[in-house]
Amino acid sequence: MTDPRAQFMDQVSAMRRSGTLRFVLPVHRRLSADLLTPVSAFLALRDGARYAFLFESVEGGEKLARYSFLGRDPYRLFEARGGAVQRIDPASGDTSTEEGNIFDVLRRELSRYVEVRVPDLPRLTAGAVGYAAYDTVRLVERLENPPPDDLGTPDGIWGLYDTVVAFDHVRHQVVLMASAFIDPETDAAGAYAEAERRIANLATRLATAPSHGPETVELTGPMTSNFDRADFEAAVRKGKQYI
Repeated sequence: MTDPRAQFMDQVSAMRRSGTLRFVLPVHRRLSADLLTPVSAFLALRDGARYAFLFESVEGGEKLARYSFLGRDPYRLFEARGGAVQRIDPASGDTSTEEGNIFDVLRRELSRYVEVRVPDLPRLTAGAVGYAAYDTVRLVERLENPPPDDLGTPDGIWGLYDTVVAFDHVRHQVVLMASAFIDPETDAAGAYAEAERRIANLATRLATAPSHGPETVELTGPMTSNFDRADFEAAVRKGKQYI
């Protein structure tokens, strides 16, 4: 059996010999998923987490996407409001202003390193996870003035994750992946050890995954609608016309 650490060091050496000096190389471990589901794993990972996420596989009929993805604690965060983007350190809360809109920022950030593809791993081993609201289309198209902002939510929040969990539904396994960022000055052995530490932390958390579902949610207090029946039906008719 190949020593994973030796294989990692060989890959680092090969990339450096090829002249690629800034790259991302994933370290991984596979575990049995017999007693886990993506939801139970998410319940274990989200405790005390910052910006945890779960991307479930597509289900329906006879089709099932191979992977579900989970993550927590991005090492960097970007929040967009209109054309302005704030860079946030999730651990300290420190912020700074980025140049360009959210698409410019993500394009620039994700091009800083070359992603090394490792055979038999899913395509998402690390990277940006987030959302772009409908109004971000105005950053790439000329449209009429937007409606008033009555929610005050960001137009986009994107986290950069260097640690990801993938459920392999074909093999019934959990793939724990921690990416090492390699620069010319990086100590490869130290980077591997840090990635292994993050993987071990994930494995420990998953070992505490509950065997039952989440607690029941109860709604309390009066519920009101912001539409009366006539306005709602009129909005549906207009939507159908647009479609």
